[in-house]
Amino acid sequence: METLNNRRSLGKSNYQLILVMSLILSFIICCFVSYIMKDYKLDDALIYYRYISNALEGKGLVYNEGERFNALTSPLYTYISLIMAYILGDIQISQIIICAIFLYLTGIMAVILFRGTISDFILGMTPVLISSSIYFYSTFGLETTLFLFLILLGIWLYKKEKYFLLGIVSSLLLLTRGESIFLVGTFIGMHFVQKRKIPSLKIFILPVLILFANFLFNFYYYNSFFPNTLLAKIYQGKSDLFGKWPIFFSSLDGFIQWFFDGDNLLIFFLIVFGCVGLILNYRNKIIATYIAFLIFYTLFYVILNIPNYHWYYAPYFLIIYILFSFGLDSIHKYGIGLDKNLKSKGILKYAYTALFSIGIFLILFYILIQQVSYAYKWRGAIGNKNYTNIGIWLRDNTDEKAKIACVEIGHIGWYSQRYIIDIFGLVNPNNARFIAEKRYGEWFRYYQPDYILVHNPLWIQEVGFKGLIEGGVYVPCDKFYFKGYTLLRKK
Repeated sequence: METLNNRRSLGKSNYQLILVMSLILSFIICCFVSYIMKDYKLDDALIYYRYISNALEGKGLVYNEGERFNALTSPLYTYISLIMAYILGDIQISQIIICAIFLYLTGIMAVILFRGTISDFILGMTPVLISSSIYFYSTFGLETTLFLFLILLGIWLYKKEKYFLLGIVSSLLLLTRGESIFLVGTFIGMHFVQKRKIPSLKIFILPVLILFANFLFNFYYYNSFFPNTLLAKIYQGKSDLFGKWPIFFSSLDGFIQWFFDGDNLLIFFLIVFGCVGLILNYRNKIIATYIAFLIFYTLFYVILNIPNYHWYYAPYFLIIYILFSFGLDSIHKYGIGLDKNLKSKGILKYAYTALFSIGIFLILFYILIQQVSYAYKWRGAIGNKNYTNIGIWLRDNTDEKAKIACVEIGHIGWYSQRYIIDIFGLVNPNNARFIAEKRYGEWFRYYQPDYILVHNPLWIQEVGFKGLIEGGVYVPCDKFYFKGYTLLRKK
């Protein structure tokens, strides 16, 4: 009996060692990919950068100096970014560190959440695969990895029935992304179905106070309780300028090429084993909670036809890797079952064990190597190079008080350091509503920019500029030479 207990203790120690080693490997990969992506800047992330920069320079938490307009989708992420940037003195580095930390913590939460449900060998590979996916790094500079971490943390607290802490995390989720309301609603709904009662009202007191404090600041500082971008995205969906309904599913082919290097074998493994994992584990409380959230999350984007920005798909990418692990684990357990049912204790029994173990290892190894090698191809990536160079040109060749209008404002605004007019209304009042009402040129009645940056030929999103060009109100700037772009100046 003592020998048997010693063997079990030794086996348990070995499994724990596997998890520890996987978390160490995940940390190394996270640091490595973050380093090679250190110069990458996502266009929308640069909106955050400019808010943070202005705040630290004493100009206020604003995009355009002197204009208090709330385009900060994620208040919690903004507060964390401000603190980190103030400490480190570098916005870009602080953003990389913040996002890398929460990506790594997401992997750790996956281990904590599914410990005991998935075998330690398979579970140990989950954070490694997550940390090696280039997709998550392509969202750095936004609140995406914080959002994913809080999702898993919230589900873990819900599973453990730690409702007081869950209430606090739910309030943080809502301050991270407005769409978190669907996860919070899922928690409340599933609790009612299972317990036949609503949660105690006491657990709502502190979360309400946290949210109220943020809303009070918003109202005091911006004269609006909520960020204006919440409506701006919905208005964009109504504009028909981003594609016909349902645009949310229109980028799947591009995602395969962009985030998986067009590797069909990798996609095959993820889909097949992911489907196996879903089919065999859909009744799992954790999986059921996540899927219920995704259903409401998807309906929100599809029904309102909100533009398909790639970071909106983060919860799907995360569940793909989780279900993939569940699928591999199910196959692994099936192999063990075959092994145990074999009457023969000879070489055939061990052949089954070796076959399943080697097969699973090779699949995991292939996906890991493919993802890391593809991530390495992104070294030196800086974001949109054309917009970067155009922004620098505008900084060096226009008056400091010049006002510039364009449809993509991240790089242009960050590098030009000029007053920016966003035609889609993310950082300016009124414009988003005009787009929704299909009055594409109405913005010009409120803003008369010195320059307008347009694509050549015009994008469909730039249809509102046609009248200004044809009427001779604006003419091309002769000194501006960037292929595929035209800079219009006021005549």
